[in-house]
Amino acid sequence: MKKYAFLAFVLFFSGQSMAQKKKDYQILTQDIDHFWEAFDSLSTAKTTDDSVAIIERLYIGRASDGLKGFRLARPNNTALKHVETIRQYPKYWRSLRPVMYKHLKEAATQTEVVFQKYKSFIPNFRKTGVCFVVGCMTTGGTTNADWIFIGSEISAADTTIDKSELTGWYSQVIGNGSGDMTTMIAHEAVHTQQISTIDTAGIKYYLEQAIMDEGVADFIPQLLFKNTINQNAYVYGFANECALWKELQEDFKTQNYTPWLYGGNDTKGRPADVGYFMGYRIAEAFYNNHKNKREALDILLKSRNYKEIIAQSGYNGGCKN
Repeated sequence: MKKYAFLAFVLFFSGQSMAQKKKDYQILTQDIDHFWEAFDSLSTAKTTDDSVAIIERLYIGRASDGLKGFRLARPNNTALKHVETIRQYPKYWRSLRPVMYKHLKEAATQTEVVFQKYKSFIPNFRKTGVCFVVGCMTTGGTTNADWIFIGSEISAADTTIDKSELTGWYSQVIGNGSGDMTTMIAHEAVHTQQISTIDTAGIKYYLEQAIMDEGVADFIPQLLFKNTINQNAYVYGFANECALWKELQEDFKTQNYTPWLYGGNDTKGRPADVGYFMGYRIAEAFYNNHKNKREALDILLKSRNYKEIIAQSGYNGGCKN
């Protein structure tokens, strides 16, 4: 444990943020240090209440502005849920710390590369803060108006971590890649440029919209960086594309989300979130078919006429009939 504490000290001196000077946004990493301090202190707890109090005091109670925003976006990430998740997957958590710090350092230095590339490519690109947090294994990344939140306990996992305790959706999506947190930042940064999918007026969030939102957020990083956060879904998608397209057209009629997005363990017979792949392929087709690429990009990011985009894409799933 001590060697990792020393590593944390070297990388994140005095628990400060790695936000570089002269940047017009913040990169916050101190919540990672606070979490592992709390994690180590759990060994002194005698009861569940003791453990909850430790997480509250050493992690949640010292939350950065970014972590506070993340907890509003993911209110189920309670101190008790942290304790339960750590107890359920002890081997996973013990193997995660050195991997997390390794990829955290890489991602913090590569964020500016991503943002600069986007600034030259996306019209009126707006930078936001990036906060690396530790959640309860509920998301690898999410956003609000001001922040990109990176769920480091998922996004940092690579093939070296101990997955022996993981089942279902976790075993499908966690630790199958290189732990490239930069890819997650690139995906979530696109979401910050899209029209908000949260509508307080109560307008329904349609399957077409969800597919295109996630698809565009996958398409642009692949176009610029040749990477994706959904490797398993893409392998399956390319192997079954025509059948998936025919099925998706039927589910557009019923607005059936479960086979496509956010289904987790409820997704049966194929990888979860294969809708990311389908949205990517539609966005790619639309972009390739549009003569004015800059206009195409603007439409993909800002238009709410999702059915029209899908129709104009000319996408047919590679089906021959």
